[in-house]
Amino acid sequence: MLDPQFIRDNLDAVKANCKNRDVTADVDRVVALDDERKRLISAMQLISGGCHYSASRSSARKPA
Repeated sequence: MLDPQFIRDNLDAVKANCKNRDVTADVDRVVALDDERKRLISAMQLISGGCHYSASRSSARKPA
């Protein structure tokens, strides 16, 4: 399995290698899916960070 960053850095070479080996692979789709994966990870981190922030603020307001 190839590293997604390697595929990005060597897109033309990976496409040529697939063609030379008679492998059917949509390399552009792999890159697009990796972009989507990164976007979703960022969104989840923002949501997760917001939850922690809200929880810490609400516990700080509770009387002792």
